[in-house]
Amino acid sequence: MLSPLIQKLGIRFRLSDHDRTALQQVNGRIVSVGAHQDLIEEGEASDHVTFIRSGFACRYRILPDGERAIIAYLVPGDACDLYAPLLGRMDHAVATLTRCDVAVVSRQDLGMLTSDHPSIADALHVSDLVDEAISREWLVSMGRRSAEKQIAHLLCELLARLQVVGLATSDSYEFPITQADLADASGLSVVHTNRVLQTLRAEGLVVLRHKNLFIPNLNRLHAFAGFDTNYLHLPPTSNHPARMQFKSDPVRLQ
Repeated sequence: MLSPLIQKLGIRFRLSDHDRTALQQVNGRIVSVGAHQDLIEEGEASDHVTFIRSGFACRYRILPDGERAIIAYLVPGDACDLYAPLLGRMDHAVATLTRCDVAVVSRQDLGMLTSDHPSIADALHVSDLVDEAISREWLVSMGRRSAEKQIAHLLCELLARLQVVGLATSDSYEFPITQADLADASGLSVVHTNRVLQTLRAEGLVVLRHKNLFIPNLNRLHAFAGFDTNYLHLPPTSNHPARMQFKSDPVRLQ
């Protein structure tokens, strides 16, 4: 099975079999990290790069009053600190939201890999540019979208990003993110976030069952949120993941 990183890079950039083999064989160690643990601390300067292999993580800042602001979600295939050395030290922290498996690759090994495989270097750079595009879209959401549309847009984005690495169906995915995590990513209170999710459910736009998110009508949710995948720079495809089936009743959001 291809790693999430190879799936992510390969969806936007043509990689040869030689490139894929090199990515699979890059010398790194796999580390399992529990939920709510820092992977990288703000101000840290490291000699390695961390890639998410499984689970959800986030970039965040802690404000002087102790409030947390989540500035990005990281999913399998994402790099936590690819270009941090160019700036000297991390200007934010990275933490797990769920239990994660991460690949820790030395910068020396990664440098040799990208030097020997220019296509991989280009693909990593393109991936970083897409991350910047995602940050811009989050700014648009926080500045101009209503709370309901902002959360709906984020749910659409996560579906598209998880589909890239084979972790979502055409209309559903595992959703272990808490309401507190959503609140810190959207600038809302937990109470307001709960109210927004209840509204989306009442309108039939989303269903949450046993930490899985199901979207009954994806086109309708896209239209409501004003979601367009252009900023994710995904190639057009006619392949649609299979639909996830749920057998139990919806659970009440607390």
